[in-house]
Amino acid sequence: MTQQTPGATVRELHDAARKQDWARAVALADSESLRSWYLQERAALATLLLRPGERDRPFEPSDTAEITNLLNRYATAPIQQSNIGTLGALTSLGAADLLRRHFEVIEGPLVRPEPVNEGLEAFRIVKEVPENSDKAYVWYDGYIGMGRGMPENIEVRRRDAKWFYILAPEFTTPDLALIIGTSTPLRDT
Repeated sequence: MTQQTPGATVRELHDAARKQDWARAVALADSESLRSWYLQERAALATLLLRPGERDRPFEPSDTAEITNLLNRYATAPIQQSNIGTLGALTSLGAADLLRRHFEVIEGPLVRPEPVNEGLEAFRIVKEVPENSDKAYVWYDGYIGMGRGMPENIEVRRRDAKWFYILAPEFTTPDLALIIGTSTPLRDT
């Protein structure tokens, strides 16, 4: 783990994604952005389970008690892809394990990536743009190696003398709720 500079962290993230070392990719994520992503993902999964008329709006990440209750209600529902098992097996995972599982699913055989690398130059760091002593943006060319989006830059933050990337929506698109919801009738179980 180098993480001595913002660029080194992004390079390490690219290398981890290229090798499909999802545990490493998760370890490089900023803990606050990981927690935020986790709450959003759980809210999206719970919203997927709502029956028509059950609630007048989607869940917000802050609706933790209601989300947990709904996810527990459907915990035994089988998920029909990627050897996930049941919804409960998925939603019982902590933030880091859920993100690792998410990367395994979106980069695995269920969701075949489009050939986004075709015609693109090899991955390279273009520049680091510091915002302050603990926050910077790393601009790059090429495909970072995960997700379906291609942000132009990655925000990185320093914590405990190391740099960590901020989870951007492009890295976790499509979300697990969309993947599961399009292929598994969870509410009908």
